[in-house]
Amino acid sequence: MPNDVPSIGVKAVLVTSTKVKDEVVYQVVKTILDNFEKFKELHPAYKTIAKESLLEGLSVPQHPGAIKAFKEAGLL
Repeated sequence: MPNDVPSIGVKAVLVTSTKVKDEVVYQVVKTILDNFEKFKELHPAYKTIAKESLLEGLSVPQHPGAIKAFKEAGLL
């Protein structure tokens, strides 16, 4: 298409249970954050994602393990 087409977008959210150990969630989120540029290569839709946008528009509480990883990354 030669011109931009207005559209909507949907935020993808990784969801887990409170039963999952903090360390497991921490390691998953930390791995994504530590390898963010490589992560963005996994799907074309990820190309424009910024680390700071990962926390925008969330409607559920964050897992303690995720909070720890985001704090360490300076995002919280």
